Amino acid sequence: MMNFGKVIAFALIAGAVAVGGTALAQQTGKVNVTGIRLAASGESDGNGPEAGKGERFSVPQVAQRVSEQGYTDITEVELEDGNYEIKARDKEGRWVEIYVDGRTGKVMHSEVD
Repeated sequence: MMNFGKVIAFALIAGAVAVGGTALAQQTGKVNVTGIRLAASGESDGNGPEAGKGERFSVPQVAQRVSEQGYTDITEVELEDGNYEIKARDKEGRWVEIYVDGRTGKVMHSEVD
């Protein structure tokens, strides 16, 4: 069972994703992360590499990077062991799981879901 602190942390992260996603969508017109489900994994989301050495990309940053590589309809982002698992559609329209390095933002590999 999830403790109260994790529930609060998850709620804060989800709120930040919604606010950050709206700002990102307004600025770039490319990615709307307000509909992305952020899976609870017990880890908090970082502020991206530019925030300091050893930081992770944030959900909006990693969603933007993935969309720039041709992935669309990003519906779920899960942070696990410092890396992201993302559910999206590839260039051929297939649902895929994308594995992204949380520190570099690079797609490590993807698999058809």
